[in-house]
Amino acid sequence: MPNLVEHATLLCDKYYELKDPQGFSRILPGQLVTTHATYPNDPPWIAEVTGVNSNLVSYEIRRFDPNCPAKTRFPIKEMNLRAEENIYLLKGKIRPAIAIQTVATDFYNRAYPEMYTSIVPCYTFKDKHDQKYRARIAAFESKNLFYLPYAHEGLQAESVLRFEHVQPVPLSCVRPILIDGRHSFLSETIWAILLHRYSVFLTGKGLDNTLEESLECYRALITEAYNL
Repeated sequence: MPNLVEHATLLCDKYYELKDPQGFSRILPGQLVTTHATYPNDPPWIAEVTGVNSNLVSYEIRRFDPNCPAKTRFPIKEMNLRAEENIYLLKGKIRPAIAIQTVATDFYNRAYPEMYTSIVPCYTFKDKHDQKYRARIAAFESKNLFYLPYAHEGLQAESVLRFEHVQPVPLSCVRPILIDGRHSFLSETIWAILLHRYSVFLTGKGLDNTLEESLECYRALITEAYNL
């Protein structure tokens, strides 16, 4: 069966590029990073809090039940937990991701803005994901999944980005991926394609008709090569 990574180079000679850290001191769009990425439970799990301050609180971990809401309580100042808020328990781990944008927001505190980075988390394929499944993603048949190959300058395993799991993370929890002492980025071409496909996911429309025509040609090539 054809090598999917070799076919990926037909779309773009390089998916990643390394840049010297000199000249920038913050996380930039298109940069490869690692961070704490989470994914939601259905239904949600909460740690129901009782007590009036952080020294006296107790927790009951349970599934959220709209027919049995959390007990009424006072706000807990030390935890910055308002009376109507719950502590939600999410599964997750440190994983690679692509930074979309970093922003300082003063919505809660005008004097001390909070720093956040929006990221697209990256997942490695499993044994159940055969080559045809991966090829369909690489051919852009999925609106929410985006294929990325492995390469020394970038991801160390064949992977997929999940647009439906785009999430904000505190900037303090984001670390740049360093390779040979340099920062790893998506190449300009792949970054442009990613933004185009993310727009398709969000709005149903891409950003560039000419680019979409090129992707259609690439889709036809992959479809023929893998007999999809």
